[in-house]
Amino acid sequence: MSEEDEAFARRTMEAARRVQAMLDAVPAPIWFKDARGVYLGANQAFADYLGRPLDRIVGRSVWEVAPPELAEVYQAADQGLLEAGGVQEYESQVEYADGTRRTVLFRKAAFCDGQGRVAGLSGTMTDLSAQRRAEAELAQAVEARERAQEHLALADRLASVGTL
Repeated sequence: MSEEDEAFARRTMEAARRVQAMLDAVPAPIWFKDARGVYLGANQAFADYLGRPLDRIVGRSVWEVAPPELAEVYQAADQGLLEAGGVQEYESQVEYADGTRRTVLFRKAAFCDGQGRVAGLSGTMTDLSAQRRAEAELAQAVEARERAQEHLALADRLASVGTL
């Protein structure tokens, strides 16, 4: 290998390390896959959510990373995005490292090669669990308020009857 080739290889490796460091600095899980659905890379947040090191994600398919029933959902969504291109957003479940399943919002986008053909996809996910809990608590509070108002209305009617 020539000095020029070695210098190019060093610059390429350094650029890859910088990109990985930037991805790892993002607190949201990020990943990218090729057109066959094989993970090309991910950030540390994605690895942490799944509870496995990056070297047990990169080079594997979704079928090797997620439980079968979830992998089926992800694969179908990925296939649609790879065929149509563009951007995709949907809610689904993710099994976290601790074994719990949480509702997440997936945001994915197709990326193209130098000839404009879809070459893969990248994505991120946002945990919606806290938002869903807050929505449920608000719904319960609204329901409790409506019941209280009904009881007050009944009490007012009974008081009116008593006055008569």
